[in-house]
Amino acid sequence: MNLATLFEQHYGRRPEVVSHAPGRLEILGNHTD
Repeated sequence: MNLATLFEQHYGRRPEVVSHAPGRLEILGNHTD
């Protein structure tokens, strides 16, 4: 099951745009930018 399928099940329609971007996850909650 992918994100577009979950979106369709929840909202009853397909998403208009699906995109992705690089990112990171900070586990400790520190902001280093």
